Amino acid sequence: MAAASAKAETTEVVAKLYEGKLRLERRDGGTLITARTFIQGKLVRKTTGERTLAAATKVATGWYLDLLGRDRKGEHFHGHFFGEVAEKFLTHAEQMREVSEGQRRNYRQKWALLKPHSGAVLVHADIRRRGVAGGGGVQPALARLRTDQAE
Repeated sequence: MAAASAKAETTEVVAKLYEGKLRLERRDGGTLITARTFIQGKLVRKTTGERTLAAATKVATGWYLDLLGRDRKGEHFHGHFFGEVAEKFLTHAEQMREVSEGQRRNYRQKWALLKPHSGAVLVHADIRRRGVAGGGGVQPALARLRTDQAE
């Protein structure tokens, strides 16, 4: 019954730009206009912070053209930051205890050295599906990451 009482999400398309590749929308009857596009296989949404179509178009166009430029340079938008993946790996290693305490200590020491240099590096492989949780283990996941990066 909880699904029946949940409020349905409504989206009003205000404008379509760039042959429909960029949409300006109002969500749930709100006054702010959001921009939405499909890039690198996924939908990406950003609020313009604007209430008028002219102002929202200007913000959304700048955002969209910036995304296209970054895409042409080979930047990946979807994924997890390397630091997040490394922290989850360390947590996983501690919980599962599949390797010795000395090896886990080695992981922590290496991460302490790498962490300040990891910055905003994105890991674009889906680790949950293709890596550790998918049964392939850590080594096949790392091999796939190296292969993906070489492409």
